[in-house]
Amino acid sequence: MALEDKERKRKVLVVDPSPSVCDSIRMILKDQYAVLALGDLQEASEVAGREEVEIVLAGVDLPLFLYQPFFHSLRKAQPRLPLLLLLGEGAAWGEKFDLPYSDWLAKPFAVQSLLEKVQALLFQKDWAERSSGLRVVLPPEEKIKAWLYSSRVPSDVREKIFKVSSLSLPVFIQGEEGTGRSGVARAIHHLGPWKDKPFIHFFCRGLTPEEFTR
Repeated sequence: MALEDKERKRKVLVVDPSPSVCDSIRMILKDQYAVLALGDLQEASEVAGREEVEIVLAGVDLPLFLYQPFFHSLRKAQPRLPLLLLLGEGAAWGEKFDLPYSDWLAKPFAVQSLLEKVQALLFQKDWAERSSGLRVVLPPEEKIKAWLYSSRVPSDVREKIFKVSSLSLPVFIQGEEGTGRSGVARAIHHLGPWKDKPFIHFFCRGLTPEEFTR
């Protein structure tokens, strides 16, 4: 039983009026998550109230104020439930709009972008639940993940970090001072094949690209 609980997939609720969008998202996420895909807001609200849903992906193709009752009911039932908006061409913010969403993507979206958004929001949810306002001392790997999924790291930089971290090759990181080069280096180290070995930091401002590749 303990092994089954450990291997149980996290539950994702997808709400979108388009069956094709629901099917597409289900195909993208099914290997990593248990996906519940629905087209009706009322039914989705009821499911979220009785199921152990950990994140909601909501397709929005009408002015956003029309979705306010649904989204506020989700927040009332589960205050920390991550809510990812999938914005279609018909979505419009409108005046005095108040929606407690966590993040958003514009349709059509890239597969990798959707996976990264879901993973980031679930990590943030886990972190909020674990910390509960208390100071927590994290191991280096967890600190790296917290930084990597924070708003300080642009999505294109995060994507490049994931790409190069799987390579057993030297990586040259270039950028202005104060832009987070050290954080990028640590992230690549802890995500890559060297994660079990110590991260050694040394001053290399005087190195040129030619000397680096010798």
